[in-house]
Amino acid sequence: MPKKKKKRFFKKAKVKISTPQLVMLTAIIASLSILMLFFSILFPGKKTSVASKNAESVPNAVEKQIPSETVSSVAVENKTGRNQVMPENKGKPVPAKTVKPSESENTAASKKTAPEKSENAQKVPSIAKKTSGSQPPLEKKHPSPSAAVQKNVNSSESQKNPPAVQKTDRKTSQPENSQNVGKKSSVYQLVPQAANNALLVFVFDDGGQNIFQLKKYLELPFPVTVAVLPCLAHSEESASLVRNSRHELFLHQPMQAKNLSVNPGPGAILPQMTFQQIRQIIAENINQIGPVAGFNNHEGSLILENPVLVEAFLEEAAAQKIYFLDSKTSAASVAKSVALEMGISIYSRDIFLDNIKTRENVVSELLKGLEIANKKGQCIMIGHVWSADLIPAILTEFYPVLLEKGYRFSVVSQAKFD
Repeated sequence: MPKKKKKRFFKKAKVKISTPQLVMLTAIIASLSILMLFFSILFPGKKTSVASKNAESVPNAVEKQIPSETVSSVAVENKTGRNQVMPENKGKPVPAKTVKPSESENTAASKKTAPEKSENAQKVPSIAKKTSGSQPPLEKKHPSPSAAVQKNVNSSESQKNPPAVQKTDRKTSQPENSQNVGKKSSVYQLVPQAANNALLVFVFDDGGQNIFQLKKYLELPFPVTVAVLPCLAHSEESASLVRNSRHELFLHQPMQAKNLSVNPGPGAILPQMTFQQIRQIIAENINQIGPVAGFNNHEGSLILENPVLVEAFLEEAAAQKIYFLDSKTSAASVAKSVALEMGISIYSRDIFLDNIKTRENVVSELLKGLEIANKKGQCIMIGHVWSADLIPAILTEFYPVLLEKGYRFSVVSQAKFD
């Protein structure tokens, strides 16, 4: 059978291009290619804009793929470079010419870590803010900071981590302070309530040797008696200071002790003196530093045990209308018995505060004096001007407590006679 010919739905188009037409088409295509190449050279931004569009589309994908640790490490590496200006350019478009495809990951990391920088800036200590000036907080962690910033960093670190010596001192000083407070409070509890309208009289001997020490006693908040030695460089000035204060002035009359090697000082009563010489020396001493309310003996254990010599200076006391206070430098003193025979009243010392110059001893003797005052109604306690670094502070410390307990304070001439 003869084969049937298949019908074709489409007929082949027969295009015939002549040689001149082909040459013309080729020339047009070549011209267009050259023109496009020329435009690409003149306007290169068209290509970079495409790259920038691609770079802008990359961050979202990068942000999803980069772990948080990688982002933080990238941020740390960029602190000293481009990322320092990120807070200032936040929200502004980056110029196309500064963007490179290789920097797209860094750009994404910097966008993600920009809020972290602002949070770190808020966490900077206040002392760093004061000392940083106009520098951004990130520069404080720069590997090579300026000298001023380095100094401030060192100072802040030293405040956080002080030397071990300071810690040791602080630890040891606190228990000592608390211990001292505890000791003082316990001592105050030993102060008894005043009885028999107890009167406390404080006498301070050896004035005239040092003005600075004397002034500490004159600043005490209660009246006292100060006994000034005669014939010394500061005797007259010391006497004047005491008189001009609200305190009482006594003559501290030097007398010979039984230990003949002890020099009682100028203007002293000596055992070889006559009755009249003794009276004369006392009168001269009073004229130098007087007027005075009375006098007491400096040293004088040898004189106080001699009735004749005692009578001589008691007669002068009666003539001057002043009082005599027996400092009791000798337990065998006959001053009280001689005064009774003469019909003269005298005073006697009860307590020496600073025979041993320590706080413990002074406080102990003070407490003994309080017991005497509660029994007798008064107590005369003697200290010395050369204990100015100890006694005034102790008495000032105890003064409010003694007032609260009901004790009174006065001078020798206001006390009762023995």
